[in-house]
Amino acid sequence: MPDRIRDELLAELAGRPLDGRAVAAQLVDVAERGLVTLRWHERPAGLWAVDVSHARGPATRIGAADAALLGELFGPEREVSLHRHAAAGAARRLYLRARRSGETAGLWQTVPPAWDQLRSTLATLVVAVTGVVAGAALAEGAATAATAAAIGVPTAAGLYLVVRHLLTGPRLTAQGRAAAAEVLDRAERCRAHGGSLADHVAFGTVRHRPAGAHPPPWVDGLPWCEPSTPQQDTAKRDTANCRAIGAMADRIAAAFRPAPRSPDIAGGGGGS
Repeated sequence: MPDRIRDELLAELAGRPLDGRAVAAQLVDVAERGLVTLRWHERPAGLWAVDVSHARGPATRIGAADAALLGELFGPEREVSLHRHAAAGAARRLYLRARRSGETAGLWQTVPPAWDQLRSTLATLVVAVTGVVAGAALAEGAATAATAAAIGVPTAAGLYLVVRHLLTGPRLTAQGRAAAAEVLDRAERCRAHGGSLADHVAFGTVRHRPAGAHPPPWVDGLPWCEPSTPQQDTAKRDTANCRAIGAMADRIAAAFRPAPRSPDIAGGGGGS
């Protein structure tokens, strides 16, 4: 049971960002495993998610990422509307959880190792000296040295914060690099050979996935073109059905996307 959000963070830290739909992919994943059903309504237009995990047998396996998603999305409710931006807060909390769990699992480090700390200290000293010199140059001709200090010290402090942020951001460990390579390999296999719908949502290849003969069994009301005769143009039918699945994926992703001018989701997930 993959943790789609952690996978996206791994790929991002490896310099190969995915499609930014990790939470939507996690929801599709649990739906494909029968823990959630979706209801599509044309009038009024909308998509609803229904938690049916409680109806599963005791042998049902729910991973930590699945449990976190179900808890954040539904809470005490069994059905929620997936209208635009409706679950942006849940997505933000899920990304924060994934960042913490990935660091706890040793996949990446927020605090740099000793060499990076030394390098950060040396860079800070260089920045501080540069700031003081710049302040003195800007204050050339000033009446007192206090003016130079008033310019140089804030400049040095600002540059120090920038450098410290750049050198102490999350970075992959050896274990994390191996995990990221596995995620990127799955993405390549999905593009080449196909995979589950959740894989295609996660890796941004939904539009290239064959729709199949029937709609997903875990979504009710999805507009679907059934062949009326054996001679019907199957290419047009398949194109229409692919668009229907793509539209459903777009609606799910939009529900987890932050509203304009709201804080971006930590660690990604804001794009589509």
